[in-house]
Amino acid sequence: MRALANDYEPQKRPLVSSAVTYQEALRLLGVSAPSEPAQIKRAYRRLLSRHHPDKIAGSGATALQVREATDKTRELHTAYTLIRERRDFR
Repeated sequence: MRALANDYEPQKRPLVSSAVTYQEALRLLGVSAPSEPAQIKRAYRRLLSRHHPDKIAGSGATALQVREATDKTRELHTAYTLIRERRDFR
């Protein structure tokens, strides 16, 4: 565990940009503005499954790849939350 902690060098930028716009969120999920909520949810879940850190780690990925997957998962969650709040659906 200590070796992994010593290997990690935090980047200077924040992990998730708090300035994600609605259009960037749509682009990240690969959907368009008039998409139905079910379609948006399906895209989010598909991408989350593809980039989930536990799934990546289970396939024998390096620590760096797992960290990148964690960052991607956070970005996807932020984008989905923004779209959900803007479109007012659960």
